[in-house]
This record gives sequence, structure tokens and C-alpha cells, in this order.
Amino acid sequence: MAPTTTIDALERALVEAGGTVVADVFRRIELLNALAWELSDSDASHALEFAETAYALSDAQLDHDGPYRRGLAYSLRTQGYLDMRTGAYPRGMERLLRAQALFEALRTDGAPPIEDGLGDVFDGIAGIYAQMGDYPEALDYSYKMLALAEARGDLRRILNARNNLAVIFAQTGEFERAIEIQHQNARDAVAIGYQRIEAIAYLNLSDLYLRLDRLTSALAAAEQGLAVVRAVPFAIFEVYALDRLGRIRLKLGDHAGGLDALEQALAAARRLGSQHNEAVCLTFLGRVYNELGQLDQARDFLEQAIAVAESIQSKPEQITAHLALAELFERQDEPALALAHVKQHHALKELVAGEKANQRLKVLQVIHDTATARKEALTFQQRADELQRIVDERTAELRDLVASLEQRVAARTAEVATFFDLTLLAGQAGDLADVFLQVLPRIIEVTRSDAISVHLLDESRSELHLAGQLNLGAGAAAIGPLKKLPRAFRRWLAQPADPLLSTDLAIFTTLPAAFRALGLQTYLGVQIKVGSRVEGVLGCYRTTDRGYGIDEVALVTALAEQIGMMLAAQQLRQNTRALAIVEERQRLARDMHDSISQTLYSLTLFAQTGLEAAEDGDGARLALSLEKLKKTALQALREMRLLLYELRPADLQREGLVRALELRLDAVEHRTDLQISARLDELTGLDPRAEAELYYIVVEALNNVLKHAAASEVALLLTQVGHEVRVEVCDDGRGFDVDKRRAGMGLRNIAERVARLNGWLELSSTPGEGTRLEVAIPITA
Repeated sequence: MAPTTTIDALERALVEAGGTVVADVFRRIELLNALAWELSDSDASHALEFAETAYALSDAQLDHDGPYRRGLAYSLRTQGYLDMRTGAYPRGMERLLRAQALFEALRTDGAPPIEDGLGDVFDGIAGIYAQMGDYPEALDYSYKMLALAEARGDLRRILNARNNLAVIFAQTGEFERAIEIQHQNARDAVAIGYQRIEAIAYLNLSDLYLRLDRLTSALAAAEQGLAVVRAVPFAIFEVYALDRLGRIRLKLGDHAGGLDALEQALAAARRLGSQHNEAVCLTFLGRVYNELGQLDQARDFLEQAIAVAESIQSKPEQITAHLALAELFERQDEPALALAHVKQHHALKELVAGEKANQRLKVLQVIHDTATARKEALTFQQRADELQRIVDERTAELRDLVASLEQRVAARTAEVATFFDLTLLAGQAGDLADVFLQVLPRIIEVTRSDAISVHLLDESRSELHLAGQLNLGAGAAAIGPLKKLPRAFRRWLAQPADPLLSTDLAIFTTLPAAFRALGLQTYLGVQIKVGSRVEGVLGCYRTTDRGYGIDEVALVTALAEQIGMMLAAQQLRQNTRALAIVEERQRLARDMHDSISQTLYSLTLFAQTGLEAAEDGDGARLALSLEKLKKTALQALREMRLLLYELRPADLQREGLVRALELRLDAVEHRTDLQISARLDELTGLDPRAEAELYYIVVEALNNVLKHAAASEVALLLTQVGHEVRVEVCDDGRGFDVDKRRAGMGLRNIAERVARLNGWLELSSTPGEGTRLEVAIPITA
């Protein structure tokens, strides 16, 4: 449908649009469809391949809420047109009707112009109706195509539509009308440079004049058509032009010129690989040679025609060739062969007639199914419209309800947020007064109160102390420590009981007089409990007599329970701290007993031994005792400094890892006779948890040196290598057998800390040769 230059340009653009992004895929689909359409007249196999590829991409590529409908529509247009050209009318009609529905839906949705594709669909449907002999429907769709082309000023498609009309008029016997349209098409095609339709117009004119036996006009039209198709060139149309020229010349009595043109047509068909046209040319040449009495040549052409037609399963050409052979064999007085070909002719003719009837039935079924589907779609649309109307009515009815629900949800959200805040605060180790400063504004908001107070019982449970209040103003001082409580109020506090509620606070004698003198109207008091033990009162106040509803009472009760949980958590933290202090004291006492006490006892023994040696005048024994006395005193000094450091360790969070280790070395190791060399590099990328673990790994290792190694020198290395922290602690002490003592001397604690940091630990030691501890910890982002 386009010159070679147009097809080449499309192919180059298709190669360039090979990306995978969505925009590239859409562009590729458009190019595939355009190239398929341009090749549909000249290269049907490649046209079908491109159209099917475009369909697959469109079906897989989502556009808004479904497959890419524009790509599907243009692909179905080309596939349906090719089906029409090859005689697959039912499938072609089904594809073209689907394409029509898609195009019309796209037009309704306001998509970019698609009238070209819709016009081509009308063209294909008209062609199928014409082939099936349903000329009124063919005319109707041809006029639809013409109307679309005229509305958008598409001159080429206007000429295509008029050509279809001329063909239909010729089929229905309106030859002069058809001739007039074809002449107009030829003139208009020359004016706009549309050589394809110019060639078709001349070839159709040659057919029309030939049918009317106006041979001179037919010859002129065929020659003009042949000149046009050779100038472009249109290879397949050259076959048609030569075939018509040969037939016309033969009819004019120019046998040599006619046969020459027909044989050129046969050669052109073979060059193109168009076996259908080859079979047509062979059959006609066989009949011509039969008429000329050249029977052997005629038989050769006709047998070739049958072979080619059978290879492509073209039954119409087989029918014509078998009939021609039957006539030839009858002329040669071979009745048996003539009868065989006559039988084949009739068998194929009946088969084709049945296939045509079956095709027509299938086409009609497709048309019926499509019409039924459209009616059902209309019914569904009407139902959808009705459902939409009902939905709109329900939406209007629910709008007010939704608004009120949103208000309730907002209120519930605020309540949940308040409970969440209370839960978070319960886990914080802060002063109760500070906690209540944060909590009470939220409680007063969600309970819609005007004032609020929290009273807690003292240890004797005989007095109420004001732990927090909001909006009580000067009245807060009056309800501070309450020592004299009414009997009814004391009974209410003695055990779990229902809330106290009054809308006339001034005369509510259950409460202490100080509450009644606040000048407020409504009161709600709820017990604050830890377990089943009452610990205080949450009081809510309003300035009006609007009482608290059931839901509000339940809310305040739940809030009081949350405050009780806060008190329980605080008591638990206090108990935990007290227990930790006791445990630390016990540990220090054990350490002092296990190390310092024994060391001091050893000092007394060495002193006694030295005294005895002095009395005996044994100088060597006296010197040995004094040396042991010195070493033991130094070890005692080391352990005392270690205990003092453990009582007041460095603040790791405030000082940082390197500075905290430096403070440790200054406080302990540097104050002993232990020679220490330390390299402590600044580290980057460590989180606080890892810093703390590393700190205690180093401290534990140094403690082991002080307590167990009896070393005179120790080396400490803390450095960073890439994404890994390295720690090394080496001493020249007594060493030990690693296999026998791996689980002792704090090594288990070090190993557990290293494992928590996903690191590795290596310990090497030999009795009498010192100990090396190496640790590597990965730094995670």
C-alpha cells in the first residue's frame, strides 16, 4: 500500500524503537502495525507476522485498566484484511468486527484519531460481504468508509472507497456507473500522486470494457495500467496488467501479442513466487493453445496448472484446469481421460460450493454473534446505569452517616493515641510529676472535661496527696494533702468499687469538703489500682451539669487502669534498682573475700615467715619472704584499684569508646607497676550498642590480665581495618592451657559478646609464655 521508500523508513524506525521502557513498547507497536498494513498488498506473510507481533505486545502491555486497545484494534484490522484477501471470510469477519468494536470504543473515549483504522475495517467488511454476494451490506459499509474518509479529508481512502463502490456496481450490472467512478478515480489519483489507485482504476476499467466487448477502450486502459505499475513499480499489479493485456489482444485477434503478454505475466508471477497467479496464467495459456490446436503444449500448461493449484490447495483453479483438460482429451478422442477430469471438475465444484455455503453460514453466524453480543452489552450497560443510580442514591444516604462516623473515628483515634502515650510513658523511668504533665492534657481532651486531678494514697494509706492537676487554678491548693477523709470516701478507697459520679458537686457529701468547694458542677471519680489494690483517684470535672455517659465512664475507667499500670511499672523499676544495688554489693563483697581478703591473709603469712627468718638470722629466707611480700602487696594494690574503678566506671555514652578506655587505663593499669602500651584509634560507623559491647570486651580482657596473668607488660590494640574493628590484648604473664581453661576467667562473657556482634574470637596461650586475645567485629551500615 506504500512505495518501497515508505516501507524502508518504517523498517529503520522499527529497529531504532527497540527499547524496553513503556514509551518504546508503545512506539514499537505503532510501527509494527503501520508496517504490517503497508505490506498487506505486497508481502502477506511478513504483514501477518508483524500484525501478530503487534497483537501479542498490545495484549501484554497494560494501558490504564487493560491491554493496549489501540494496538489491538490496528492489528486486528490488518489480520482481518489479510483473511479477506486469502478467502478466510469467517475468521476475517470476526477479527474485523472486533476491530470495529475497539475503534468505536476508542472514539467514544476521546482517544487520538482512529478514523483511518476504522475506515480500513469498513473496507474489509465490505469486501467480505461482496465476496459472499451480499451486495447491499457491502454497499452500506463502503459508504460508511467513504463518509469517514470525506469527513477527515483523507483523499487516498476516499479513492479506495469509490473503487469498492465501482466494483460492487460492476458485480450488480451497473457497468456504466462503475466505469464513470473508475475514470474519476484515475483522474483524481493522478492529481494527488496516488499511483496504486491509478493502476487499479485502469486495470478495473480494462476488465469492464472487456466484459462489454469494447476492446479498443479495454486495450488502452490495460496499456495505461501496465505503464503505471512498471513506473512505480507494483510487481503483483504487473502480473494482473499483463494478464488482462494478453486476453484483450487475443480477443482482438493478435495471437502473437496476446500469447507474449500472457507468457510475460506467467514469468512475472513465477519471479514473485505468486503461485495463485501462476496457476491462473498456466490455465489460461493451456486453454488458448487448445483453441489454437497446439494440443501437446496446451496439455503441458494445464497439467502444470493443476500441479501448482494442488500445491497451494487452490480449488477454483483446479476446477478450471480440470474442465479445460477434459475438453482437450475429448478433442483428442480420449473419452476415458476426459471423463476422469470431468468427474474431478464436478467433485471439486461441489466441494467448493459446499465450502462457500459453509463459509457464508459461518460469516452469518459471526455477524449474528456479534449483534447478539452488542445487544447483551447494551443490556448490561443499562443494568450498570441502573446500578449506578442505586449506588448514587445509597451514597447520598450514607454521606451524612459517614460524616458522623468520621467524627467518632477521630474521637476514638484520639483516645487510642492517649492510651498509646500512656503505655509508652509507663515504660519510661521518669518522675511521676513530669509524666503527669504530659499525660493530663491528653486525658482532659479525650474525656471532654474542664478540669482534672490525680490523687495518690501515702504509704500509711490514710492521706491523699495531689500528684497532678490541670485547670483547677487556685482550688488546687485546697485539695493538696487531704488528711481527714469522710468515712464513706475512706470505705470507697478501701477496696475496688464503682466510679463516683455527681452532677451537683457542691452537695456530694461522699467527697471531702475541699472537692465540693472547687466551684465546679459535675464530678467523675475513678479508682486508680495496681492489681486489686487501690492506690489513688482520677477525678474529672465539668463546669456544667452535663453528666458523663456510659461510654465516657468506661473511657475514664480504662485511663485510670493505664495510670495504675504506670504506677506498677514505676514500683517495679524502684524494686529492680534496689535489687540491683543489693546484688552489686554482694558481688563486691564476694570479690573482696575471694581476692583482697586472701591476698591480705597471704601478706600476714609472708610477714610472719620473714619475722621468723630475721629471728633465726636466715638472710636468704628473709629476702625471699620480703620479695613475696612485695609482689603480693602489689597484686593487692592492683585488685583494690580495679574494685575502686568498678565502683565508679567511666560514662561510655558521654565520653565515647576511646576516651572511656583511656580513663580506664589511667584509673587502673597506669597506677600499678604493670607496663602497658596502648594504641586506640578513633572508629567510624559503630552504633552505640556495638561500642558498649566492645568496651566491655576490652575491660573484661584487661581484668583477666590483672587478676590471673601475673604479667609485667600488656599491649592493647584497638583499630579499624576497612569494614572491620580489630582488638588485640597481649600479656607476658604466666599463660595457661587453652583447652583446659577456655570456659573460665570471664572468657565466656567475652565470647558471648563477640557472638552478639557477629564477630570472631581467637585465643592463644602457652603456660609460661603469656596470652594473646584477638577479636574482629564487622561494621554494619
